[in-house]
Amino acid sequence: MKNKEGLDYSKMLEDIDIDLPRLENIIYIMSQKNNFSIVSVEEICKEKFLDPFVNEYHELVEKHGEQSEYLRPSVGFHSTHPKNISSIKERSLLIPSSINGVSRSYDKGWYGNGIYFAVDTLTAAGYSKSDLKSLYNIFVCLLLTGKEYEQNEIKIGMKKVKGYDSHNGGKRLELVIFENCKILPLYLIYFQKNVYYNQKVTKFQKIISLII
Repeated sequence: MKNKEGLDYSKMLEDIDIDLPRLENIIYIMSQKNNFSIVSVEEICKEKFLDPFVNEYHELVEKHGEQSEYLRPSVGFHSTHPKNISSIKERSLLIPSSINGVSRSYDKGWYGNGIYFAVDTLTAAGYSKSDLKSLYNIFVCLLLTGKEYEQNEIKIGMKKVKGYDSHNGGKRLELVIFENCKILPLYLIYFQKNVYYNQKVTKFQKIISLII
């Protein structure tokens, strides 16, 4: 599969035994199961994102061995404020820091001070903010999670645990990545939420407010 730059990133990933996520399956889940209205899908993979990702894959091979289960990438979904979209498309997702010029939209992270991804589109959609056209966004990414540390207790802003490549939290509902090179943005999906989804969110928020 080639992007607008003519980059055949699917072939480059196949060369290291990594398959692309099936976009049609993601669209099906979002439209049929989440009941979202898909507006557009944009390929955003760039060579400057791919090269560090492939190099990091080889680093993991050296670290864990060619047959390691830790080499299998995960698909992660990330939603953000519309003001961040152009930067992500140009620079990829960056670790929040003063050096990168990236600040957090929420807090320093319950399960680690990294970039958060949901393993399902419904969870990711909960973090999405709409633009002036009432469109929401989800970035579809490949993640080199490597050896994951299971962090189910909330420890705000904790650093990556020594000996591990990433964290997961909430019984692996969320993945926390600490290095930019472990992230490969593939697609940007714009969608609209329906009344049913909004009712569910409102009900959930009411329950949370009662607990708090």
